[in-house]
Amino acid sequence: MDARYFCVQPAPWGIVGLTPSCNRDILQLNIEIYKVEVKYQKVSAMYSAPRSCPICGDEMIITALYCPACDTRLEGHFSFGGLGGLSPAQLAFVETFVACEGKITRVQKALGISYPTVRSRLEEVITAMGYEVGEEEDEDTGDEALRRQVLDDLAAGRITPQEAVRLLGG
Repeated sequence: MDARYFCVQPAPWGIVGLTPSCNRDILQLNIEIYKVEVKYQKVSAMYSAPRSCPICGDEMIITALYCPACDTRLEGHFSFGGLGGLSPAQLAFVETFVACEGKITRVQKALGISYPTVRSRLEEVITAMGYEVGEEEDEDTGDEALRRQVLDDLAAGRITPQEAVRLLGG
C-alpha cells in the first residue's frame, strides 16, 4: 500500500480535483488499485499526421503504430506510402477522382472546374507521387475515330443500327 500526500484543489472547470501535495490542507490518501477496465471507442475523425517537421521543415516519418482494440504497439520507421507526399488539397482531389471512378467529366461536375484544370491537377498528383506524366495522346486516333464515324453515320441514317453494331464489334 503506497501512501501519498495530496491536497484538494478546485480544477479550472469547477470540479474538485486531487493534485500532488501542496502547502495547505494536506490530506493523506491510501490508494489501492485492484482492477482497471478500459473501454475504447472508435474515433471517427483523427488528425492527419503532419508530413513535414514544424521546426525545420524536413520530412517526418512515422515511428509508432497502435491498435486500440488489442493494445498492440509497433515501433519502427514507417513511410506515409505513395499518397504520403500529397498536400491536403491533392488528397481531396484524389478522393474525388476515385469517387468519380476516374471519369474526368464527372470530376469536372463534382468540383465545378474545367477539363484542363482537372487534367492539370491530375498531372500535379502524378508528379507529386514520383511518376512521370505521359504524353497526351490524340483522342481521335484509331478506334475512337472509327467509333465517331459509325455513330455519325448512324445518326445521319446512312447505316442501320445492326450495321453500326457489327462495325463497332458488338
